[in-house]
This record gives sequence, C-alpha cells and structure tokens, in this order.
Amino acid sequence: MDVSVAALSDYALIDQQEKLSILGIFGTLGATAEPITHPKMCLVLVFQASRGDYGRVREWIVEVTDSDGRPVSGRIGGEIRIDGTPEFPPIANIIVNFDNYTFPKFGTYSFTVFIDGDIKKELRLEVRQVQAQQSPPPLSE
Repeated sequence: MDVSVAALSDYALIDQQEKLSILGIFGTLGATAEPITHPKMCLVLVFQASRGDYGRVREWIVEVTDSDGRPVSGRIGGEIRIDGTPEFPPIANIIVNFDNYTFPKFGTYSFTVFIDGDIKKELRLEVRQVQAQQSPPPLSE
C-alpha cells in the first residue's frame, strides 16, 4: 500500500459517490506571534492498495513533529480494510481534520504518514512570522 496523494488544505470532503474534493492546498502558514493556532486544516491522504493488499487490514498513523523531530501532538491513525477484487485494488480516501491546531513556535513541521510502521510519505509545513497588516487609511470625501 502506498500514499498516492498527501496534501494540507483549508477544506476537504468526500461526497456520497466517494469522490474527493480538496480546496486551498498550502505548504506555508503565516502568523504574527507564537504560539500559532490555525482554525481549520485538513490533512488529505489517498491510500492506493496493491494486489497483495487484497483481504488485509492495514494500520495507518500520522505523526506531527517540529524541526527538532519532537512530537507536537499525539499520533492519529486507524485501520483500512482492503476489500474489492485483486484485479481492481481499491483506494481509500482519508481526511484528518485539525481544528484549532496549535504550533508552539515558528519553524518547519513534518506530517509523517506510516503504514504498518513504515514511513510512506512526509509533508512539510513552514510556519513563518509575518508583519501585522495595517489598516488602510480612511477614505476622504
């Protein structure tokens, strides 16, 4: 089993026909001060099974670490049961919602995806300090 798609986005959904929609893919966040709390972030994963996966249950885990390799939060994960036929191995769309997620400091963060304990994908997110935006001057009449 491999990860064929991995992205951080503002929003994602899987509709009734199991179609995946992703809106606002990003790799950088900007904030004026630490800690940085992001209101809504989705980690979108598409797992592609191979013929050898048919009939098996695979465990997936996501771990978020800072630039020093320290975990930022607990691991998130679950199991995927590979149903279907060996001729047409299935895909599994997974959306992990991070609501009001806090990054303790500016820097680079890694979202590492494991399948059965093996690293399959790693996404990097850069959290940068930006200057506060100033309000435009009022319009004069």
